[in-house]
Amino acid sequence: MNDGQLETLKKYGNDCLCIDSTHGLNAYGFQLTTLMVLDDLRQGFPIMFVFSNRSDTYVMKVIFNTIKNVLGEEKLSPRVFLTDMDDTFYNAWCEVMGKVPLRLFCAWHVIRAWKKNLSAKIKTMEKQHSTYKILRTLLEESDKNAFEKMLPTCLNDLDTDPDLHDFVSYFKEHYIKNRKSWAYCYRQHAGINTNMSLERMHGTLKYIYLKGQKVRRLDKAISAMMRMVRDKLFERIITLNKGKLTKKISELRKRHANIDTMLNSVILEVEQGKAWTISSSKGDDIYTIEILNKLCKCDLKCLECNACIHSYICSCPDSAVRWNMCKHVHFLCIYLQKQNLLTTIETSENDNSLIIDEEYENFRNEEKSILKQLCRSETETTSDVNQYKEKIVPYVPEYFG
Repeated sequence: MNDGQLETLKKYGNDCLCIDSTHGLNAYGFQLTTLMVLDDLRQGFPIMFVFSNRSDTYVMKVIFNTIKNVLGEEKLSPRVFLTDMDDTFYNAWCEVMGKVPLRLFCAWHVIRAWKKNLSAKIKTMEKQHSTYKILRTLLEESDKNAFEKMLPTCLNDLDTDPDLHDFVSYFKEHYIKNRKSWAYCYRQHAGINTNMSLERMHGTLKYIYLKGQKVRRLDKAISAMMRMVRDKLFERIITLNKGKLTKKISELRKRHANIDTMLNSVILEVEQGKAWTISSSKGDDIYTIEILNKLCKCDLKCLECNACIHSYICSCPDSAVRWNMCKHVHFLCIYLQKQNLLTTIETSENDNSLIIDEEYENFRNEEKSILKQLCRSETETTSDVNQYKEKIVPYVPEYFG
């Protein structure tokens, strides 16, 4: 972790954290573990890399203790901690940093594990497909009460078939007690659903910086990793100064273009100026939209709607689970503009200036830390390596003579 990564961790580490390991970067069997945060544009940014020959709870506790000591008195309290189904990372984090309000499984890993075990434990293809449809229905159910009623009913119905008994036993063992970590109804408005940003970054490291080759020497893998971090820091500097067309902004514009499909939707005001209900484009569902933060000044903004992704929240899966500014929100904004019902919250000039000054100061601090890191030499001297070793020795004394 360098100074630029540390500053990014301090700024965005209290929102969402993702962690995962990958292999295939060297001939020694060392795994690369990466800790990532989501920045203000919902782009993943790596803030820590660790090469280790194992990824158990003890090693993770050493890593997280190192982060804790680097942060000093500043406490890190993430709102969301996203991992695969392994409890190693989360257990180590809880022992060192404390519990996290929302621990989530990556939805992509969950679905992949289901498909793999469906193929292994159910012989008939037709029964595999029917069981998978039931699982996806449970996964995507947005109402907690409905989910809790559906779960035992579905499992009992599946267990009546002898061919499905092995899979049902597997599901009960691994997913019943952890249902709050994978069901969509328990991750409403969490701001993240998968750790695909981390998976893509590992793929970029392997197939672009290492050119798809499994290098034998560990130092070459480390050199490629540091080049990628340098490029990420440069990219962050450009984004801070010039902006960037990110995937979230692209998805936001696509959904605004789709409001033509909402022309037959009906909007009803539930609470004056605060909450509305809206029918879906097909008319078979009703969603609720509420004001979240009208004062947000982030860059994930729709100019036509004059609202950002944090301004409203909708109960539809696209907003509640995937954290997009859905077409229902866009349609509501246009509707309010036409009805001249958009309300502006008046604030004093002093308050506005304070907000602008604080945002500007945070922007400059992050930029200064990144530039400072980029100006350093790309190669570390022997004395630098010895200093790093002295910092690590107190945590793992048995590995050093």
